[in-house]
Amino acid sequence: MSLVTASGPSLAFGDAVLFRDAVLSIGPRDRVGLVGPNGTGKSSLLRMLAGERSPDAGAIAWRRGARLCRGAGRRRGPGSGSSQPVVYRSAVLRA
Repeated sequence: MSLVTASGPSLAFGDAVLFRDAVLSIGPRDRVGLVGPNGTGKSSLLRMLAGERSPDAGAIAWRRGARLCRGAGRRRGPGSGSSQPVVYRSAVLRA
């Protein structure tokens, strides 16, 4: 059983459509990474999953007892003594 499912969510800012009729299902053992260029909707999708923003269309449903835990993360990368990629935020789904 999925922790969260998204059925047809769409999101646009003016004429800029970030996604339309998307389909998403995340299970208890799934690991998901959101990767893409700036302005493609990664943070907006996380905000929708967290309930901080409503999709323009479609629905997001959570399994009873599941939750999204978000943290500020740690900055890593140039100038931090690490060659790791920069990570600013993290989100964890828990049942």
